[in-house]
Amino acid sequence: MKYYLSFLCFLLILPVFCQVTEDDNIIVAKTGADRMRDIPGVRVVVEKLGQQYREAGFDETKINAFVSDKLRENDCLSPEADPYLYVNINPIQVDEQTFAASIHISLNRPVYYPAENKTFISMATLWQTGSIITFPADSLDYIYDVLGKLMDKFIIEWYKSQIPYKPEAPTVEKKQEAPKEEPKQEGVAPDETTLKHKGLKLAKIDN
Repeated sequence: MKYYLSFLCFLLILPVFCQVTEDDNIIVAKTGADRMRDIPGVRVVVEKLGQQYREAGFDETKINAFVSDKLRENDCLSPEADPYLYVNINPIQVDEQTFAASIHISLNRPVYYPAENKTFISMATLWQTGSIITFPADSLDYIYDVLGKLMDKFIIEWYKSQIPYKPEAPTVEKKQEAPKEEPKQEGVAPDETTLKHKGLKLAKIDN
């Protein structure tokens, strides 16, 4: 009985705790733009390529320069920033004439949290996109066409994040009113004007 009463008391005060911990300043980030807020710029990190693909013509230095130029053109490059745009391109030679590649881009930032009297650090992915492509071995620059389109997706989300946040207005469901029925006139035939108004084509009847 004692434990039962204690449990009932807990259920009674639970709503009070919920009200106290509510905070209107805590917002769930639902979009990539929301997760990019308060990030004035990013730096670039490109995954290193294997030696065999460097010899085939792929170059991570050129990839880094391409991505950095796109960011610089849109005023979102910051080489000293903590958040970074990670670019990973994995090429595979299918045959002598064909390459395939996976292209992955993600925005990451460090997250610090205390535990056991220490401060731990981890990386959180805020946004990501990618593509898998095939292309002729003599057209390696096709990678930059696809990479440019993926970069455009990031830049669009980043520009959205620079617009001040506005909370969504609560949606109110409108009740659908039942259609009004026209009163029936019993024993009275509709005249020609009424039927034409209802969209009916009448045939002329000779008396």
